[in-house]
Amino acid sequence: MQVLTSDVLLWLFCQSQSYCVIGGQDSSTGDIIFTIQSAAQGWAAFGVGPSMFDSTMYVGYINSTNGITLSTRDSHSHTLPQYSSDQSAKLSHYEQMPTPSWAKIVFTVQRPAIGPAKSIDSSSTFLFAMSDIPPESIDSPSSPFSYHTIRGIIRTLDLTSPAFMPAPVAGTNATSNGTAPNDLTLVIMDSVSDNSVLPILPLPPGVTYESILRAHGIMMFVAWTISPAIGIFIARYMKDRLGVWWFRLHVFFMFFVTGLLTIAAIILVVLYKTPPHFTNGFHRSFGLAIAIVMIIQIILGVICDRMFSPNRTSIPIWDKLHWIFGRSLAVAGMINIITGMSMLQSIGYVVTVGTKAGYGVIVGCILIGFIVAEVMLGQIHHGKIAPPELNDKTPEKSVF
Repeated sequence: MQVLTSDVLLWLFCQSQSYCVIGGQDSSTGDIIFTIQSAAQGWAAFGVGPSMFDSTMYVGYINSTNGITLSTRDSHSHTLPQYSSDQSAKLSHYEQMPTPSWAKIVFTVQRPAIGPAKSIDSSSTFLFAMSDIPPESIDSPSSPFSYHTIRGIIRTLDLTSPAFMPAPVAGTNATSNGTAPNDLTLVIMDSVSDNSVLPILPLPPGVTYESILRAHGIMMFVAWTISPAIGIFIARYMKDRLGVWWFRLHVFFMFFVTGLLTIAAIILVVLYKTPPHFTNGFHRSFGLAIAIVMIIQIILGVICDRMFSPNRTSIPIWDKLHWIFGRSLAVAGMINIITGMSMLQSIGYVVTVGTKAGYGVIVGCILIGFIVAEVMLGQIHHGKIAPPELNDKTPEKSVF
């Protein structure tokens, strides 16, 4: 995308009325100068590099003096980019185009074309991201900040083209709303849609991405800590006491609570998170694997019920597989909840010590409960007859 003057070429990228970057190379110094215009109210970022696994990020946010705090970050994974040791980039007071009415965060950055940070040439790929949630400390360039709500990749921007450099505008830490020169003809169009990545659904009014992630975490906590503990406990120790109700309760907790709640929690994040899904980070990939094995486990449960025979002389292989898969999934689910808390913290959200300790206490109580039940009750196999007052059927009889 280009902006043409009488004798220079300036490159521009815009994502609708939400994010624009315009810039070029200062012919006198060789520095790259680019201006960010964002509709975000929290922070806006521009990255040099093909992905978050290898990029230098320039993050700007409004500080307590209504100016801009500029932070240079090094990104090596899909976690919170770390404060860079190279802070040579600085705010510039050159205005390269008028500020649109929708822009809330506007700042201009000047940096060397070649240096300790990722170098910029005519074939460079860039990133952009933004969020409506301000960083924890708006005056600190090293402050943690929240996960982006919109992000994208820019492949059609050449910041080595000569930049039009009008006279500098007075100021200390924020760009101005200056006007463009009379001979500047703007050719502005929305960016190609495949350069940007947006969630399937926008966040509802008043809802933050953090609240979506925490709702996902609560749902998965119930689905993979509370529900499996109850479902497995009932199936292992309560057959003779509950009669046919042991099976009905087991199905309720393991299928309706764990199964459906897992699917709902995954859909919740997929709808409101920018792609890709399931590929970045251990928690996402491991969670997808757990969900797939969970489906296999449900199918095994149906087979166990349908193939059950009260006259059997040994435990069938599918029953044993159902036990192994069930216990393994329960442990894996608890582990992935821990990795989820770690991931939440790594992308800039707060996970208190009390939350971590509380989860540890709950898991510890579950383990103690199973140890006591194993010693006091032992595993109850099919064939036990429930007390007459609880059931008029043997517990092994199918209720499907």
